[in-house]
Amino acid sequence: MADGRMEAVVGVVRVSCFLSWAAATLSLETPCPANRSGRENGERPSTNASLAVAANRAAEWKEDLGNHVRIGVRDAGYSRVVLDCEDDHMAFVIRLEEDFEGVVYTRGSFHTGHGPCFLDASGGKEFALKFSYKDCSTKYDDKLGAYVNTVVVQHDDDLIFPGDLAFDLRCHDQITVNASLAGVKSRISLVDPDPASQKTTSKDDISATSSSSVVTLMPGRLTPPKEEL
Repeated sequence: MADGRMEAVVGVVRVSCFLSWAAATLSLETPCPANRSGRENGERPSTNASLAVAANRAAEWKEDLGNHVRIGVRDAGYSRVVLDCEDDHMAFVIRLEEDFEGVVYTRGSFHTGHGPCFLDASGGKEFALKFSYKDCSTKYDDKLGAYVNTVVVQHDDDLIFPGDLAFDLRCHDQITVNASLAGVKSRISLVDPDPASQKTTSKDDISATSSSSVVTLMPGRLTPPKEEL
């Protein structure tokens, strides 16, 4: 695994020669049960059979834990998030309520382990990422007419747990803004940090929009006050 890190969700089990269980009930390097059994009996286990057994057990563990653990959207733990949409880049700034020693990164950039797409915090409450529209897995959505990305704020250095945060970022290009009746230039939405979650939109989404290049999102409020636009 690159840089010795895993981008994982609690309950997700990765199967190879070893089993990884994010809940840490097992060691992160627990020998596959089938292989261990064969060695104890002095037999040379079949690779295919071992992987099949491991895969079945992994699926059972994932399903069992998945029934009890949900990551979900959490509208707490931060005091404000600011998105600044410039001509060739976007800047994300978050102010947390408590001292933070986790990681902040754009989704898909976890394994880079360094800036501009990744930040490994060593304390503090305010953190920022600034990156070009060509970097950090930023994509242009033709339907939205906007550059989009997702930033994850993860308290553990390796695993996503309930209580972590994620924000969808959207920077509309000027042509789209001029053509839109709403005139939205920038938007932040609070989303599920679990990369496997199904994205849905509703009127109850926690988000903030602005007709300017800077937008601010605060907990428990769908739109920032007028003076912050």
